[in-house]
Formats: sequence, C-alpha cells, structure tokens
Amino acid sequence: MHYLEIMSDKKKSILDASVSLFAQKGYRSTTIRMIAGKAEVNVALISYYFGSKHNLLSAMLQRYMSEVKNLLQRIIELESRPELVIRKFFLDYADFAFENPGTVIVAHREMTLLNEHPGMVKELAMNMVDLHKALKEILKEAINSQSDCNIDIELSVLTLNATIESFLVHAFMFNRDCPFLDIAPATRSQMKERMKNHLSVLLERMISG
Repeated sequence: MHYLEIMSDKKKSILDASVSLFAQKGYRSTTIRMIAGKAEVNVALISYYFGSKHNLLSAMLQRYMSEVKNLLQRIIELESRPELVIRKFFLDYADFAFENPGTVIVAHREMTLLNEHPGMVKELAMNMVDLHKALKEILKEAINSQSDCNIDIELSVLTLNATIESFLVHAFMFNRDCPFLDIAPATRSQMKERMKNHLSVLLERMISG
C-alpha cells in the first residue's frame, strides 16, 4: 500500500508543516507549537500521532523515501526497457525533488543530528540501500544492452543522485540565486531545466558509451 494512502489528512498536514519549518528555521529552532500553528492542529494531536519532534523528523524522511521508491515502481510498471526506466526515473526524480525540496534540504542540514540517532539512521539507510540496489541493477542492464562502456555502476548511481540533491540544496540555500552557475538571478524552472539537461547528457554518455 502507498505510504500516504494510510495517512489521515491531519497527519499529512503535520508532516508538511514540519518539512516547511525544519527547512526554513532548522530542526532545533522549530517548536512543536510552531508546527501545530502552521498545520492548524492542536499540539496534543502531534503528540498523539508522532510522540516527539524526533519522530516527526524520522517520519518526514521515511515519507520522502517512500515517495521516491514508489516513483521508481510506477516507472518500472510502465516501461520495459531498462534504458528508458533509468532515464525517466532520474528526470522525474529531478521534477519531484524540485517540487519537494524541503526534505532534501533538512536531511543535508541535519546530518549531525541524524548521526545522534543510530536507530533512525539505520532505518533510513535500509530504504536508501534498497533504492540504490534497484537503480544499480537497472543501470547495469541498460548499459549492457547498449554498449561495452566500462564505468563504475555504483558510483554512477551515486553521482546522478548527488547531482540532483547537491544542486537542489545549493539553489534553495541561495534563495534560487546561483551565481556560481552563472544563471543569477534564475527562476526555479530555469535551474530545473538546466539540471535535467545535464542529467540527460550524463545518462546518454553512460548508456551509449
């Protein structure tokens, strides 16, 4: 079952408010009362659903990973050729990440905090490893069916993911102004299209050799 399908509207609102505030103010500077205000719910309801701010962060990260894994699954169900699956996934993931930047920003910003909670990191890592393994196998099939190109499959998957996430974090850190990319001031659509064009070139070279 889809992760979001089993969540109430109130629970989704709480998570959405948490993502927004954690990204804007930081995890430590955000209070449960702030989240309740933004989500327009009672503070007690947050305690009922999540118990703590730490659990909110964990649920937020797990929801994001579930969305990304579901994105890949939907593409696999629609496309049979691995080269088309891997292209569509990374381009669609770029769209998804740009429309949902908060969780990526929070994950990068709060890396030290995450390391203070081994249980949360372990659960998150398991989901990340599962996704990485799936993408690695798809890219391997795509390359084998198209060329004899000798590339490091694992590092290629990491490179593609890091391209999206690093670009996203830096873009929103500078309030959508990226002077180091010579496109300042830039709109969100300009930056997203530039990134997707770059991903297309990387994927083409990886797959076609």
